[in-house]
Amino acid sequence: MTIIAQIIFSVNEKIKQEISSNDRQELFQLIRLIIRHEYTTMKDESSLLHLCSSSLTDSFTNEINYPCWMTVRLLLNCGANVEVLDSNKNTPLHIIVQNVSIFNVIIIIDILCNFGAHLDYVNNKGQIPIELVPSFQNEIIQHLKEKMGIRQLKCICAHLIKKERLLYRKFLSTSLFNFVEKH
Repeated sequence: MTIIAQIIFSVNEKIKQEISSNDRQELFQLIRLIIRHEYTTMKDESSLLHLCSSSLTDSFTNEINYPCWMTVRLLLNCGANVEVLDSNKNTPLHIIVQNVSIFNVIIIIDILCNFGAHLDYVNNKGQIPIELVPSFQNEIIQHLKEKMGIRQLKCICAHLIKKERLLYRKFLSTSLFNFVEKH
């Protein structure tokens, strides 16, 4: 998929022209089909989006490095869920901020946010993504603070409900209950 992403998002016009628009559409359809199956790893239920956001993902060639912004963008353009959770309730945003190298991290944070990622979803340990950034990554911390800016009122309310341990399960619809649980 990363190779496909590199071809589709290449700045090299010769490479772009080598693939016809029909072939491009067929590739997108195939990727959408793969995404619909929601494949995950057996180890920690990481999705394709989690894997593309992690520097721990093994590359099968020296020309491909992870995290890979092109593959993240391709998956999201083809309908991947930006808020997909692994077994530890980490979103791809939780994963990308933990990378020791800053390579592609800020670009991927921006892509995830542009596709609607919440900067305040908590994982199993109650941590939001900014709390997982290595302390020496000041640039990433500052970028996340700027992205957080003015939080949406619904997110603030969800955090307050969780923090104050208000009883809410029987009063909310399933979708609202799930929203509060993610905060």
